[in-house]
Order: sequence, then C-alpha cells, then structure tokens
Amino acid sequence: MSRGAPPLCSSTDRPCLRRHIPLPNSRFLALALTAAMLAACGGGGDAAPPTSPPVITPAPVPPGIISVSSSGLPAGASAELQIVGPLPGSSFSRTAAAGTNWGDVPAGRYTVTVRPVRTPLGMWVGSPATFEVTVPSAAPVQVAATYRPAPSALAVTIAGLPANAAAVVSATPPGGSATAITQNTTLVATPRTDQPSELERWTLTAGNVTAEGARFTPSRTTLDTAVSFGDTARVELRYTVATGAIAVAITGLPAGLAGAVKVLGPAADSTTRTLTATTTLTGLEPGRYRVISAPVVQQGITYRPAADTLAVDVVASLVAAPAPVSYSAQVGRLVLQSSGLPTGSNPALRVVGNGIDRSFTSAGTVDSLPVGTYTVTAAPVLVDSDRWAAAPVSQTLTITTGNASTASFTYALASGALAVSFTGLPSGLNGNLRVSGPNGYTRTVSAAETLAELRHSGLLQGKLPGGAVVETAGEVLPEPMADELVVPLPNSAERVLHRAGPGQAPSSASMPSRSLAPAIAPRLVSAHEQAPSSSSLASLLSLSPSPPSSSAQAAGRTS
Repeated sequence: MSRGAPPLCSSTDRPCLRRHIPLPNSRFLALALTAAMLAACGGGGDAAPPTSPPVITPAPVPPGIISVSSSGLPAGASAELQIVGPLPGSSFSRTAAAGTNWGDVPAGRYTVTVRPVRTPLGMWVGSPATFEVTVPSAAPVQVAATYRPAPSALAVTIAGLPANAAAVVSATPPGGSATAITQNTTLVATPRTDQPSELERWTLTAGNVTAEGARFTPSRTTLDTAVSFGDTARVELRYTVATGAIAVAITGLPAGLAGAVKVLGPAADSTTRTLTATTTLTGLEPGRYRVISAPVVQQGITYRPAADTLAVDVVASLVAAPAPVSYSAQVGRLVLQSSGLPTGSNPALRVVGNGIDRSFTSAGTVDSLPVGTYTVTAAPVLVDSDRWAAAPVSQTLTITTGNASTASFTYALASGALAVSFTGLPSGLNGNLRVSGPNGYTRTVSAAETLAELRHSGLLQGKLPGGAVVETAGEVLPEPMADELVVPLPNSAERVLHRAGPGQAPSSASMPSRSLAPAIAPRLVSAHEQAPSSSSLASLLSLSPSPPSSSAQAAGRTS
C-alpha cells in the first residue's frame, strides 16, 4: 500500500481520521527474499523450518483537542459542563469550566451537558442545555456553552371553597399582564434574553367569593414578592366562610294566611327583612339578630306567636341558626249544657261576643271560639201549652286560649207574678178584688199586693165593694219582670179594655195573644163613682189588642 492510500473514513461532514500502515524497508525485504530462495533449493543440506508472517500493528490514532468557553453568565459566575463520549461507548467523561483545554480527548462524538449555575440573582441554565460535538483526531474543537437566566414561577394553591366554586384570583408575572386564576395553578414567567440586574417580581390579588348563599374571604387579598430566577414562589390561598344564616320556620298558620315576621340585624347589618313564610336568610354578617313576630287574624280568629321576640346569634358558618316562629290560634272551647226540659224538647241558647252571634238548640261544645268575653243566654221554651224558663237566664264567660268554659242552664216550668194596686177609692176604704186562675186558684185582694207563683194561661176576675162587680180576663205571661195592675176610674179615657155583652163570658177571640198582650190591664169600677148602666157594670171586660198605657201594665216573671 502506498503512502497515498485513501483514508479509512470518507465522511464529509466532520474531520476524518486517516490511518497509515507503514511498509518494511529495503534491507529487510532483501533478507526475506534470500531466505526464501535457500529454502526452495534445499540449501544443500537439511530443510529449514517454516517461519510465521510478521505481525503488523496499526499506528496509534492521535487524540483530539477540546477548548471550552461560555457566555451569558453574570460577572463572577463560572460555567460548568460535562462532556461524555465517544459515542456510543461513552468511556470518557469529564467536567470542565470555561477556559478549559484538553489535548487528550479520544476522537469521536461526544454529548455536552451544560449544568445550571447558581448566582446571587438565581439560576442560570444552558441554552441549549445539551448538545453533541465531534472531536477530530489531532485537531482542536471548540465547545461553547450559552447561559440564560431560568424563568421564575408562581404556584397558587386554593383551598376552602365549596366544590365547583371558582376563586377570584389574579396574578401578574414579571413584565406580563394579569392572569385570572380560578383553581390550583402554576404560572411561569417568560424567559429572559437580556442580562437582568435584579430579581423577578410577582403580584397577586384575591377577592371574596359568594357560593351556597355565603361569602368566603381569602386568607390574603394581595401579594407582592420578588422571586429568584429559576425559583418557584408557592402561595396558599385558604378561603373561609365569613357570613352566617338564619332559618326562620313559620308554623301553625292555616294555608293561605301569611305570617308577620321581621328580622332586625346588629349594627353591622341594619337591614330590616320582612318575612311571611318559612325562609332561610343567608349572607348575614355575624352578630345578634332579633326575630320579631306579630299576631295575624283570619275570620275573626287571632293567631299569636309563642314568643314576640327571639334573639338569634349568627356566626360565620354554612349551618343556619334556627329561629322557630310557632303561631297558635287564640281560641278556646265553650261547653253548653242544659237540663230540666221534657224529653224531646230542645233549649234555646244564644252566644254573643267578639263579633259572634250564634244560636244553638242543643247542648254541646263550641270549638275554635276566639278568646274573649261572651254572654250566653237561655230563652224560654214553649212545650205544648206550658212555658219553660231557664235559670240562670244568662251567663257571662271568658274564653281563654286552649281552655274550655262551661255554661250550664236548668229549665223549669215557668210561673208568673201579678202586682195589684188600687186607685180612685176614698181614704180608708179598701178594695175588694178576687183573682182566680187555673187549677182552682182563687185569691181575694183588698190592698196593694203582689201575687206570685201564678201559672200562665188563666182567667183573672175582680169584684168591687158595694156589690158592683166587674170581671176582667187576662193572661199572666212569664216574662222576667213584675206585673203591675192599675185600677183606673170608670170614666177614664183609657182604651185598653172593651166591654162584652151583659152576662157574656169573654170569648177566646177577646183574649190577648202572647205577642200582642205583654201586659194585662183590667178596669175595675168603684161603687162610689158614677158607674155606667147596671148591665155594663155586670159585663165581662176583656183585654183589647191595643198597646197598654204606662198606667196599666202587667207582665209575668220567672220564679
């Protein structure tokens, strides 16, 4: 092989190592040829032993030369590189700094890693951080590292908010614009290409969040911090609930009837809230609240709350403070009782008061009666031809909430009373009046007197002194008042009586009815006065249906 033989490597993209095999010199070649000829001819003697061909050793490959340099680091900082190769075996590995020169680097491909360098302003990193370089044999190669400041970062952690509630956070990176943050996020600053002289600065703001009816406040609202290059500032924003709630439960009212409730807040919350039904008030400032309830009325029934005012302490919590407003109807019960009436007969009861006027024909219980004072009266009852009256006639009762009051009446057969008085007689002269009635009742009256215990529905007859007889017919009514019988002069202009024919008894048509004759007014004629004809004096007189005058009234009473 000539010295001009082609190289073993024909790569055109990198320096190629040329390997040369040295040839033997001419002296060595001549000796070799002579020995070969003698062996072929036998040498005139014994044959020589064969010899091995010589071992050819390649010449060693000269190493390459590496020179290391760097740029981009702040003053005083030193680059640090690691060179590993040649590939793929990677039996060579060294760390170098800027200005390093190595002349014993085996030729081949190497991986260069630019290690980060810490400076007073932070971390500087290679750009790029790794690259490859080919080291030629017996030739120098330049390995240059370029450094840039590593960007800083801000990691924001958000806690304390309900699920699906978005935070209200904004972060501004160095030299950038504000970025909204709603959940856990890490922001990285834009890489720098210049040579900074100070740390990077981050700002952050956080606002309140309203969720689930409550207000949440962050643990901090602002942040302004300097961050070294390559470092990450970590910020935790913990939200906590800052408001409370009141659960106002209005119960006890009938459907459709609105309550009357007001909620008054403390000094921090001067709002007055009006409620008519069950409601939960949220977003309330912590403090003591007053729940004021007023009565409401429906169909004459008053519904009053158990307590007019409740004091409720509100704390910052998602759990509402209870405020029960329990209404109750202000009503009671009235028990009506009656006794004494014949079987099959019904009382006549009346309840009046507080805008209520109701009549009842049987005993029983009146429910849901508004509280207050009531008057219960029992009217007389007519059974067949007899009148039955109650004792007492009326009662005044007070109905209280949730309690029962009883009005009891006892009926009995009614009786009347007749008050008799005389006028027109001379002084010292007594009258002579005979009163007869049902069941053989007979009584002679000579002076003013009240006849009691009279049964109703009977005839009353009177007889004057001196033989002048005048009979009167009337009905004793059992109203609760005394009867007064006034005997006027015969010539009186009073027209409450009319005469019947001589010897005639009063007919049923001439008898006063109960509705038109609340009184009887018989007219008796004195024998000492100028009387009408004898036939007239003996006539039976009956009560006319005309209204009685004030001087002639009679009515019954209940015994």
